[in-house]
Amino acid sequence: MLFSSVVFLCLFLPLVTGLYFIAPKGFKNIILLVASLLFYAFGEPFYVLILIGITFCVYVTALLVTPIPCKKSTYSFLRPFFLTISILFTLSVLFYFKYWGFSGSILFSMGFIDQPFAETVLPLGISFYTFQAISYLIDVYTRTVTAEKNFFRLLLYISFFPQLVAGPILKYHDIAPQLTKRTHSLANVAAGFRRFVIGLGKKVLIANTLGETVDQIFALPTHELSIGLTWIGAIFYMLQLYYDFSGYSDMAIGLGRVFGFKIAENFNYPYIARSITDFWRRWHISLSSWFKEYLYIPLGGNKRGFSRTLLNLTIVFFLTGIWHGAGWTFIVWGLWHGCFILCEKTLKHIDNTPFPTIFTPFKHLYLLGIVLIGWVIFRADSLSQARDYLGVMFGLNETTPDYGILYYVSEFQILVCMGAIIATTGIFKNISVQNTNTGFIKTAVSNLGCLFILGACLIFLTATSFNPFIYFRF
Repeated sequence: MLFSSVVFLCLFLPLVTGLYFIAPKGFKNIILLVASLLFYAFGEPFYVLILIGITFCVYVTALLVTPIPCKKSTYSFLRPFFLTISILFTLSVLFYFKYWGFSGSILFSMGFIDQPFAETVLPLGISFYTFQAISYLIDVYTRTVTAEKNFFRLLLYISFFPQLVAGPILKYHDIAPQLTKRTHSLANVAAGFRRFVIGLGKKVLIANTLGETVDQIFALPTHELSIGLTWIGAIFYMLQLYYDFSGYSDMAIGLGRVFGFKIAENFNYPYIARSITDFWRRWHISLSSWFKEYLYIPLGGNKRGFSRTLLNLTIVFFLTGIWHGAGWTFIVWGLWHGCFILCEKTLKHIDNTPFPTIFTPFKHLYLLGIVLIGWVIFRADSLSQARDYLGVMFGLNETTPDYGILYYVSEFQILVCMGAIIATTGIFKNISVQNTNTGFIKTAVSNLGCLFILGACLIFLTATSFNPFIYFRF
């Protein structure tokens, strides 16, 4: 079920919200758990069993790895054994559904097998909820949190529908207190719905509007592209991806607030960053922090010498690419970013400041150029398509396009693009949709604006069938 669907907006969300607030305090988690499982099972009734199975596995394992003071020798050996087995099992499920076909194609191309493995259908959100399950196990093992004795409460943490299929990735030590005790207020509910509507507007009015043209441009053969058209396609995709994913995060954060949960921000205007390092502090913050906390630091972080730091960063960005998808384009995209991270770290190691003599606007241009090229690689169906597309972008390939730019791009899309670019600069950052202490006039204007956005979104949703969420495929 999509947040940006009429069924969700007009049926599921009002029904769940109504039941939640009329239910006694002891039943609120039950309402959310049933709603979350129904939300996931709406499109994938079988795969909800995988979600429950992984949760049960980590639930039992967490109880097994909980330290017992009176047991020293044998038990101290079994704790890491149970943890390793459970993590390997969880990752093996992720590997089978996400990477089985890709690994088969590699073995086939190398001549190790006679035919590629059959492709598997990727369950929605499996990359997100498996990472949450692993983080919970590690938190229990390191005594950051105590093991959850209530299986259904743990299942709610893993399956919480606002962030189930596309994040943000919740860490158990951040969300555990809210599973048992949280406050509700009319002001928070209103602010949460406003945040949800803003996210819905990002998705429906901006990402969807630009996305249709992006799909058309990237589907064209190389010889039908022009330099201008490739730049339009790349810029549109750069904006589509940001507004699609940050819009979903806004909706998840907003819905979490409606139900009394505080979910951390996942984006902080990444396109105004001045370096790739800064970009990854602002883009998909929950994934970056997950890799830092559960991979980079355990590998040694920057505490084992400069060479080891560079190796650790390479591993992190290689796995970041693989996490996003089973394909060489994702791996190259991850290493592309990792390469510039390493360059920036090296310059900082030498001069103590990356690019110390470069004028600030040039730092922004550097960042945007690297990110834009990376998104072309990310979006392409293959490395050869990425190479050819970038070749046209930079005038290296001769083409004979049949149509001009305006054949694919409407004036309305150009206006949307211009507005979207302005909004990424943070110029509207101080116009808060969350502040519950605003005056009556500002609140009324904000509410009317959100009602207008909601109405426009419903009109767009009923008028078009183009409504994908890009990060659902991950």
